[in-house]
Amino acid sequence: MSSGESIESAVSACVDRVLAGGGGRRWLLGVSGGRDSVVLLRTLFGLRARYGLELGVLHVDHGLRGMDAARDARFVIDAAGELGLPCRVRRVDVQALANRRGKGVEEAGRWARRRAAIGCMSREGWSVWATGHHADDRREGVLLAMLRGGGLRGLAGMKEIDSRDGFRMARPLWCVDRSAIERLVTERGWAWREDATNAETIWVRNWLRGRLLPELEAAARGTAERLLRLSARATAIEQALEDAVARETTAPADPEAARVWVRSRLGDRRVWGWSRRAWEQLIGGLLAGAPGAVAVPGGRVLFGEHGVQLRMEREQDLPQIDAWSRSWRIPGSVEIPEIGLRLTAEWAAPGRRPDLRRRAPGVRAVEELICGEALGLAPGVGLELAVRHWQEGDRMEPWGMSQGRKKLQDLFVDAKIPVGARGLIPVVAVGDRIVWVVGLRFARGLEWHEGCKAPLLLRSEEVCQAESPVVSFHLPKDDTETPEV
Repeated sequence: MSSGESIESAVSACVDRVLAGGGGRRWLLGVSGGRDSVVLLRTLFGLRARYGLELGVLHVDHGLRGMDAARDARFVIDAAGELGLPCRVRRVDVQALANRRGKGVEEAGRWARRRAAIGCMSREGWSVWATGHHADDRREGVLLAMLRGGGLRGLAGMKEIDSRDGFRMARPLWCVDRSAIERLVTERGWAWREDATNAETIWVRNWLRGRLLPELEAAARGTAERLLRLSARATAIEQALEDAVARETTAPADPEAARVWVRSRLGDRRVWGWSRRAWEQLIGGLLAGAPGAVAVPGGRVLFGEHGVQLRMEREQDLPQIDAWSRSWRIPGSVEIPEIGLRLTAEWAAPGRRPDLRRRAPGVRAVEELICGEALGLAPGVGLELAVRHWQEGDRMEPWGMSQGRKKLQDLFVDAKIPVGARGLIPVVAVGDRIVWVVGLRFARGLEWHEGCKAPLLLRSEEVCQAESPVVSFHLPKDDTETPEV
């Protein structure tokens, strides 16, 4: 079997498992431009007709590599365009983000990619977030866990199919070796981008990849495969422990089982990154049977006698977005850097009709054609629109629903928008009246109709992340020039 056939078989099997598990067919692909993500993109594109997949591309520029990063973005835009796929590019100043959050650059980069994906998926209705992680990434993860003294969860490593922030996440190349990816790219002559920082061994993962793993394999042949077997065994043991503690209301006496018990109640996302000391304090307190509290990232964990009242004092699944508001007049547009969007309101061209395809299940509208007569609009008569962060208690009368006034919180629940992603969805209002919850619903009474005298087109577009200005990715002729900002 050729490299292409083996990789296509592995990706097909992953897609089968995602769909069998209830995952949708609208897949957003994380594409950096490197070999792994290029193989992910082109292989899934080749399978899209077989599975009825709708694909989109998201690229995140970390703002760390100057013109090289701009070239990466241009490459991804062109690759997506060649395949006829929509592409979103988000730029984040990861170094500034790391400084503000007191985290390392790699961790800040992961957070930025996650936030970009959540925002894009929640606003545009993508159902699966797919990345190019492969078997060698898993091996490196196991070694990192061993070096850091991780437990079963660390040794188990990343999963092929996972849930993050209310969305399905898939890693279709999970069981594919890097060498097979490299052979396929060479065989097919596919272009890709090399990140020169991958060769810098000042980063622990790069050192593992470039030096430690090859030396271990040379000294003890078969180490690479044994690391994957160790990961699989740790996964099986952890699953057995999860099953064993599922109905327990108090912490088990075994420390490792107690860890699994805590994780099953708080969720992987909320315990990821806890220090060894925090775990030891929490498990020790639980097993001692005395009430207490332990400081962890995002707040404190409070626990009562025997852990019955185990809970997070303050949830912070995503860093909170400060309240914001803007206003602009029709026709015109406004940028909202806090959430990386630009909103536009303009008079619709004669003959424009609503695009009913956007009413399909699972597809969220990034633009709406409404009739503004009920707002007092008429051609040549301007009006000020406000856009703001949604607030507890917000209500509207959504078009197409029969319940009358509805809380926005209930609207988010119905649309399966995770709590951490709701702050990324803006609300457009005229005075106290909410007229559009971007991507979800507009208000009853504003639906377009034949003969409407004030047809208004509302549109939402991705711009940059909150941490940086918009960047133009048209490369200058002289490489010494800098991108336009």
